[in-house]
Amino acid sequence: MINNRYNNCIDIVKFAQYMRILEDELKKIKLKYKNIILYGAGSICNIIEPYLDRNVIAIVDKNISNNKISSPDRIKDYQFDCIIITAIEHQKEIIKYLVENFKINEEKIILLTQINFSIDNNNNNNFIPKLETFTAGICTQKQLESKEYKKWIEICGEDNNKMHRKLWEFAFILDSLNRKKMLIPNKKGLGFAVGTEPLPSVLCNIDIEILATDLDFENANKKGWVNTNQHANNIEALNTKKLCSNEKFNQLCKFENVDMNNIPDSLTGFDFLWSACALEHLGSIELGLNYIHNSLKCLNPGGIAVHTLEYNCSSNTDTIVSGPTVLFRKQDIERIVDILEKDGHTIDKINFEDGILPYDKYVDFPPYDLNHHLKLKLDKYIVTSLGIVIQKKSQN
Repeated sequence: MINNRYNNCIDIVKFAQYMRILEDELKKIKLKYKNIILYGAGSICNIIEPYLDRNVIAIVDKNISNNKISSPDRIKDYQFDCIIITAIEHQKEIIKYLVENFKINEEKIILLTQINFSIDNNNNNNFIPKLETFTAGICTQKQLESKEYKKWIEICGEDNNKMHRKLWEFAFILDSLNRKKMLIPNKKGLGFAVGTEPLPSVLCNIDIEILATDLDFENANKKGWVNTNQHANNIEALNTKKLCSNEKFNQLCKFENVDMNNIPDSLTGFDFLWSACALEHLGSIELGLNYIHNSLKCLNPGGIAVHTLEYNCSSNTDTIVSGPTVLFRKQDIERIVDILEKDGHTIDKINFEDGILPYDKYVDFPPYDLNHHLKLKLDKYIVTSLGIVIQKKSQN
């Protein structure tokens, strides 16, 4: 009888662990921000307010039930360091409301869903939240805050504090190859449309043989890649940051001009290949999808292909289907995945969730920010980067 009484009870041990994680995170917030507004006067607010104590200068809510609660219209009357949204179910609407009505910088908005409450079940005394690793799918703020991102971006010779989707692409490619056991000396890799990206230099530095390719100079110049410093015409352009010694780089890296729409039959025998936001510039969505399919012929059986591309977040129907830059929709990604899987290849599950944190919601307009830039407005669409990981079937 006693056991039956508690069949539907929560796991109190896990609850205590979650509360410990929350308490630790709130202590960090309290130290960092002296003047805090809590948005939402519900049960979550009642739980966290005591931890933040005198740092809470106001609690705002559209439903004013007592003198302690202020109307959201009064936000403009307070000098605050941050706003913590405690109304969990309406975060997106509240962020939009705060930004559009009060012009609040999204960097001042904190979401409790930023806290990772993962628990190591093998060690109940371990209360350190686990950081999210890279997964195939959309670039998100949570991934750019991970240890993995910071590690790879440092290796690429970049500032790991930058929240930029182009840097995420490099980190995603390297992390994906690492998880697939490709970042091992004596492997052989192929890069398409490498431009001036750091990946060839990074890979050669760990003793991987690389063939870096890019469009020939004449055609690249016509497309505008030369003037914007996004094109490589020789091997010297690929190690300007000296991420690899010149001697090792010149020994391990080779360069060829290759048109991604016409991949030579001679390009075979590679353990892995990659392209970083290049396939949307091949002329059309169909040509981009054809490239993904055709590039697999370059790989050995079981080889790995990692691609990033421009992804249309705002529509799964209307998009740019042809021209200098096309925007891939969810339906386009699902179509190529279906084709590849029917051919016997394996594709990592793609996460199409585009994040709920402040930088996930911020949309950049031209001229684009070089430091903080996850989503941008292109034509009438909201665009970000998406990564896909493919393992070629084990038999040709």
